[in-house]
Amino acid sequence: MGKTKIYVTESDINKIPADALMVLLFPDFPHSRPLRNLQTVIGRRAPRKYGEPCFRDNIFIFDDLKSSLNKIIYTGLVAANNEGYQSISVSTVEMINRVLQDETPQEAIERIAEGVKDFLCEYSKKTKLENIKFVVYNNPYLAENMSSVLDKI
Repeated sequence: MGKTKIYVTESDINKIPADALMVLLFPDFPHSRPLRNLQTVIGRRAPRKYGEPCFRDNIFIFDDLKSSLNKIIYTGLVAANNEGYQSISVSTVEMINRVLQDETPQEAIERIAEGVKDFLCEYSKKTKLENIKFVVYNNPYLAENMSSVLDKI
């Protein structure tokens, strides 16, 4: 679909170059109280210095723990699109951990794929987003499963 590429990589999120990192904010996070569910806030960073993470900004998505993972992914990708980012990294650790009480890791991966598909169906012809990078830390099994599902998009 379009020019947007989807990658799954096993690495430290701080070492993956991207315009922004998608981050979830939960209800118990300080200063999250005034935010509504699925509201996004862009956190801008100063120019990168040696030793700092390889992403420029953060896309914070407030999650009241009631929305499905596909809606969270879709919301983050729309925010990235609206900011004109060309690349975004998504830490799979918090995404998968967030749903483990209700779903299996495989079901969570399917929800992630649904969110990406929904975004690409609506935005693939008009987005500047070229790279969506799902970063898995220290879990080759999860990385392999994610790749097998996301490669089908």
